[in-house]
Amino acid sequence: IYASGLRNPWKFAMDPNTKDDKVRFFISDVGASVWEELNEGGHDFAGANFGWPLRDGPCKFNGYSDTSKYFDNTAFPYDDCEIA
Repeated sequence: IYASGLRNPWKFAMDPNTKDDKVRFFISDVGASVWEELNEGGHDFAGANFGWPLRDGPCKFNGYSDTSKYFDNTAFPYDDCEIA
């Protein structure tokens, strides 16, 4: 398993400008209700945990306590209202 904590990743995009033979890509991840995420992955993120099901975007989810210190904060969250 490369990474965990993604709810429903549905699209990946590779960064063609990565330097020093490192791989870098972005993962679109469908949120549960309000938040969607764009997560960064690649060489430096092997073993990352993006937080699902304890966190949805930047928010705790389903009554879980604040767990943000346990996860990789590589998500760029946006709410559904920002999608054009």
